Amino acid sequence: MSRAKIVMVSYATFMNSHTMSGKEPLVIPGNPYQSRLYILCETNQPHFRMPPDTSSVTPLPAADLELLRHWIAEGAKDN
Repeated sequence: MSRAKIVMVSYATFMNSHTMSGKEPLVIPGNPYQSRLYILCETNQPHFRMPPDTSSVTPLPAADLELLRHWIAEGAKDN
C-alpha cells in the first residue's frame, strides 16, 4: 500500500489528493469501501492505519469513523 500526500488547504485540493503512486484518489464519492482515506482510517492494522501508529494522535473514535463513512457514502460534498 502506498502512502499519500494529502493537501488540506481547501476542499478542491483535498479532493484532488491521491496516493503517492498518483493513481488512486483518496476519496471516491459514494463509495467509502473503495476510498483509500476510509480504508486507512478503518483498518485494525496499526502499521497501515491513519493516523500512523507512530504518531501521538489516536485512531478515529467509532463515531467519527462512522461520520467519515457516511460523508463519503453521501457523495463527499463540500458542505
